[in-house]
Amino acid sequence: MSDTSHPLLPAATPLLRDGRGALRVGGVDSTDGLLVAPADAGLRGLLRGLDGRRAQRAVLADAARDGLDPAEVAEVLDGLRAAGLLLDLDAADLLVADAG
Repeated sequence: MSDTSHPLLPAATPLLRDGRGALRVGGVDSTDGLLVAPADAGLRGLLRGLDGRRAQRAVLADAARDGLDPAEVAEVLDGLRAAGLLLDLDAADLLVADAG
C-alpha cells in the first residue's frame, strides 16, 4: 500500500455499534471483521466516506482536520486491509471507472 492508494470500503460492509462504544466493521456473515474500540461518530463517518476517490494521505489529512488521530486512523485502515475488508484502488482504476 502506498500513500497514493485510494482506500475503498464497499458500501455494503456493515458498520455496527455495540453497547460498549465499539464499532464492528464487517464480520456478520461468517466473514472476517474488525472490532474498533473506542469508536466515535467521526470514525464511523470517515469509514463510510471511504469511496476510493481520495488518496490515503488525503483521508488522513481529513481525519486530522475532523479531530481524529491520523496514526490511529492509519492503524484502523491497516486492520481493515488485513481482514480483507478494504480495497486499494490506484489512479488508473479511477480513470477507467470515470471513462464509463
